[in-house]
Amino acid sequence: HNNMPHTFSHHHHHRHTILPSLFILIIFTILSLQCPSYNVFHSIGRLWRRWTPLPPSHCHYNNHSHFCNSHHDSFSQCQYESLCSQTNNQRFHHHVSSFSFVSAAASSAPLQVHILPHSHIDQGWLQTVSQYQSSVFQIISSVIAQMRQNAERTFAWGEVLYFRRWYEGQSSQMQAYVAHLIQEGRWEFVHGGWIENDHASVSYQAIIEQMTLGYEYLRSRFGIVPRFGYDIDPFGHSSHVAHLYKQMGVEMIIMNRVHWKIKQMMKQSQNLEFLWMTNAQLMLFTHILHTHYAAPQGFDFENPGVPNIHQGNVAQRSQLFVDKMRERARAYRTNVILIPWGDDFKFRDASRQYSSMDLLIQWINSNVGDVHIQYSTVSRYFDDMQHEATEREVKFSVVSHDFFPYADNEDSYWTGHFTSLPNLKKDIRRGEAALRTTERLFTTASVLQWSVVQPHYAQFSNQLHQIRDLLAVLYHHDSITGTCRKHVANDYSGKAQQALEQSERMQSKLVEIVLGGGSDEHGNTGRLPKSFHSISRTTLEKSSTPYRLAITNPVAHARHELIHIVSKTPHVQITTSGHAALPVSIVPRLINQDNLAANFDESESYNVYFVVHCAALATREFMVDTSGKSGTAGQNSVSQNILYTNAKISSDLLNTKTHSLSSAPNDLQIENDKYIVKFSSHSGSIVSVQNKLSHQTHSFGASQFAQYHTKRSGSYIFRPEHDAQDLADNKLQHILISKHSHFEEVIVLGSKIHQRVRLMKLTLGKSPAVTNRYIQQTLFIAPLPGDTELMSNYFIADGDSSLITYDGVNFVKRNVRHDAPIAARFYPSPSGAIYRGKKSQLTVLTQHAMGVTVSAPSTSPTGHLGFMVHRRLLKDDGRGMSEGNNDESSLVVNFLLSYDSVEGVHEGKFLEFHRMSHSWNHPVIGFAAKTDRGQQGVVHRQISLLNQKNPNMKHVELISMDQRGTSSNEVVVRLHNLHATKAVKVNLANLFDSRYVSLVSVTETTLNLAYILPRDEKLFETKFLHEHKKTILDFRASVHQSGSNVAQNTNEEGVFLSDAALEHANVGARKLHSIVDKNFVYEIRPAEIATFTVELKGEGPYAASVGSSHGSSTVDDNSVVQNNIDVTDHDSQQNLLHQDVDEENTEYIDEGFVDDSDPATNPIYEQDIEDSYLAPPPIFDNADSTGSHLPSQVSNDNLLDGDHDQVVLDHTFDLYFILIVVCSALCVTLLVYMLRKRLPLWLRQFLDDTSSSVEASLEMEGLKQV
Repeated sequence: HNNMPHTFSHHHHHRHTILPSLFILIIFTILSLQCPSYNVFHSIGRLWRRWTPLPPSHCHYNNHSHFCNSHHDSFSQCQYESLCSQTNNQRFHHHVSSFSFVSAAASSAPLQVHILPHSHIDQGWLQTVSQYQSSVFQIISSVIAQMRQNAERTFAWGEVLYFRRWYEGQSSQMQAYVAHLIQEGRWEFVHGGWIENDHASVSYQAIIEQMTLGYEYLRSRFGIVPRFGYDIDPFGHSSHVAHLYKQMGVEMIIMNRVHWKIKQMMKQSQNLEFLWMTNAQLMLFTHILHTHYAAPQGFDFENPGVPNIHQGNVAQRSQLFVDKMRERARAYRTNVILIPWGDDFKFRDASRQYSSMDLLIQWINSNVGDVHIQYSTVSRYFDDMQHEATEREVKFSVVSHDFFPYADNEDSYWTGHFTSLPNLKKDIRRGEAALRTTERLFTTASVLQWSVVQPHYAQFSNQLHQIRDLLAVLYHHDSITGTCRKHVANDYSGKAQQALEQSERMQSKLVEIVLGGGSDEHGNTGRLPKSFHSISRTTLEKSSTPYRLAITNPVAHARHELIHIVSKTPHVQITTSGHAALPVSIVPRLINQDNLAANFDESESYNVYFVVHCAALATREFMVDTSGKSGTAGQNSVSQNILYTNAKISSDLLNTKTHSLSSAPNDLQIENDKYIVKFSSHSGSIVSVQNKLSHQTHSFGASQFAQYHTKRSGSYIFRPEHDAQDLADNKLQHILISKHSHFEEVIVLGSKIHQRVRLMKLTLGKSPAVTNRYIQQTLFIAPLPGDTELMSNYFIADGDSSLITYDGVNFVKRNVRHDAPIAARFYPSPSGAIYRGKKSQLTVLTQHAMGVTVSAPSTSPTGHLGFMVHRRLLKDDGRGMSEGNNDESSLVVNFLLSYDSVEGVHEGKFLEFHRMSHSWNHPVIGFAAKTDRGQQGVVHRQISLLNQKNPNMKHVELISMDQRGTSSNEVVVRLHNLHATKAVKVNLANLFDSRYVSLVSVTETTLNLAYILPRDEKLFETKFLHEHKKTILDFRASVHQSGSNVAQNTNEEGVFLSDAALEHANVGARKLHSIVDKNFVYEIRPAEIATFTVELKGEGPYAASVGSSHGSSTVDDNSVVQNNIDVTDHDSQQNLLHQDVDEENTEYIDEGFVDDSDPATNPIYEQDIEDSYLAPPPIFDNADSTGSHLPSQVSNDNLLDGDHDQVVLDHTFDLYFILIVVCSALCVTLLVYMLRKRLPLWLRQFLDDTSSSVEASLEMEGLKQV
């Protein structure tokens, strides 16, 4: 009542305005009946909130709209607008409540302390996922029991994995009570992912997948969508994770592990809360925890030696706590502070924690006038903080860089985990690729052969969910990082292998279905085929019966690919649907090094290589004849092999000439149209790389391989004793040079490291293929000696220590400081890195994450880019594992290298890097099976759902095409705009072949499928204004990184306890229905990943129906579809649209490697802000929260299964509607006032009585203000 406008104050003579109010309610109700999509109660609430000041719980800022003047000397501040979003069950309704964040002044307001009870749960670390489960179940049960006893108690939970297992095992009564706590907002999900993922080594697709998995469960089970990111335990924080979160609709991210010196400076300058510019488009409000995610020191009542609070010590303990809170408050700019209360696996004894916290809260609130303490949630904290910031016009700084590397003291840089357990990192990435391929095959099979898939649809869907579950656990920040105990790592590896095997089994069935299998000899459909086996696990025997070979391209652009199969005979012939024999190269397998000649015997197995052209997202079939009748190995192979060896071999072997190693020329070389690569015949290492196009030669002045020796490194920490030393004892054994029509390669066999370097020689028409532009290198590394960390180095002629890392989405410039410790110079490289010199550039793409650094210009005449590929540590580094990283495994590592001139590197080249990385991480898959008698000679054409002449795909990458759940028939499509500086318009109607598949509807959603994005409102878009040149908060420039301490920073209590966060946020029901729009042209902003759910309808002879029907297509030479594309930049579109004639060039161009040679565009997201942010570009933001809580009855309907015929009301309707209601109310009020004295006495009495009764009723319901 105190905040109510005067016009709404309660006065007796206004009693009769109740009748107009009733009239307004009637109008609302009538409109609700006429427009089912309009919710009367949300409308009333929105009207009232427009007329009255917004309390903290009803306004959530979502958009940042203004840059502001600099407030502190080294920090820029920001001012931005809040879009307070209220949602009904149909769509978003945005209402602007403008407020600014300006400098914090001294405030007389009491300090508000928000206590956040939580328990940090690791999904594996010191114990496996299964071993931790009983402890986690005990925590949840203990907390729930205590929350029953006091309605003020709250709890924050982070991830879904364990909670789902616990919840689904409870009684219906317990489930109902927990759902009630969630609806009340007392039990809040923060983060909301399946697990809390790592930020350094995990791929962007993995983050999307695990977050979507968690959000899907929470939305379908409880109708909620968490509002916040809660990444409190990853070892450093990446801006690309925040970039993805922003596209998911996350309003704020809470983080913890920031370099100790940086956090110290943030406290001193009150910058623990800031706006994080994740790239040139998006900003995310960010909160850094003051100390750690543990309870304040001395107040974790489950810790041994910490006394409970009782009446005898409550005053003294409370005053101590207040002093701590006042100290913490000085590090923030508002009087609202967040205090996590918990730690790893805490609240097993929730009674002890809550009972002491109850006394603490009661005493402080009764005896300390300027401090108010309460049980809270992240939502309550965020809303109160935002409200005070609005009232006091508090400004926050803008930060653009990420937070790597992380250190908890001067001598403890957590950069070792970038590489720890590399085999696990590699298996996880392989599992991701297998899942993507399986999802796309499942969608294709459902469209093509619905009658076969339908009886098994639920089974396939459940298997896919199991694979997603297995892989999601592996993205956890103690799994993929390699920071877990050995038996836990073995458990993780088992899960990765299980996911790979399950994916492979599904793929073999789905490929057969796609090719038309799945029916018996009588034509009955519904059986699942079992004949295909992966060629990666199959050796083709000599047989009189041909093999069927199916090749699937899982990416959405055409590709020429070198296919490898293993055969027991060199007499192999491969034919296509036209029965034309393909050129085949036969290469011996050097698997027997003790008896090298045995590898060339015809009784052994052989590597068989041939080239296939695969259309986008297509499956193609071949026949393989191993009978030997069709020709000899010499006729089918054009290979020329030269073997230099010290082994005694009496004569030349199959297709191979042998020479002694001592007779080899000094420089051995291979070449193609772009490169000449020379090798030393003494060491087998690369001597130089010559770019024939730019006439630049890059000499490898030092050894390609080097190693660090240490006694102090561990799984987390890299702490070398000295600079890396050349690997000098890799004794050379054999060199095999193979020259074929498809490629040339050198295989070097050493005592510790084997190396294969390959140059492709593929042509498309008269032009070289894109794959020819890359040097393919594979390292075979033997187990390392103890306390060794191995480097692989790559040199360029004019290196200047300019490092750019690649995370799969952004190219991020790193400022490597060579006066810092060695460990501080390493950065995570999830997908590759670039070393840029003055005239040349080296790009290296990887297939799994590892640490990367560059040399100082003064240390070498040629600069080098160094990757830490393997490590084996025998000592514990004191961060909680209590054991070393004793990785005794061998390792296979793959690299792609590209040497280019700086002048030749433009945005088109960076698009090429994106495409090559995506293709390389999603290889073609192959399956083989012996033919039945009736199948001999029958070869299918290649089959694809996609339009093969779609120019859109040159600028975007299809990263998802999958059907989720057993009841949904919608296909999730995600498109990644590969341009860093351009927005791209795509017509989704042209994504599929319109002759066979048509689009019924498209619904645009957030990245995690949580929210619908209305077409008439840009959820992420805001205006980005600045008055003066912006300076960015960059602490690293003033951090002196040196020292020799080993112990952790004592200010970071609990820092040695690793793992994920535990919060969960209930912000109200956000169930929205799909929005149908026949205009399927969408604009995708620079570097954005746009997400859609689409309904397909089958057309023509391939028409099929899956609820909302599907269709398919086969790829032929005559498919011509008109397409529309708009690249919203100043570049001409002429070079983007090609008039294709022959099939080879047509499909190659569809591969999407565009030479868009505009040197003015720079796709690198630079950490050096003064270079990259002189002219701030537009900022895209999201406003998608709601201020309302869940209704008492929560719908479990799928968010995306909406009624597409619902009427959607926009803001224009809202304005007209409000105008009509206000005018009607005024007219009725005036009429009643004018006629009141002329009414009969009994009618006036009746009006008085009715008004009093209604008013009393509204007061009881808390609606009097309305």
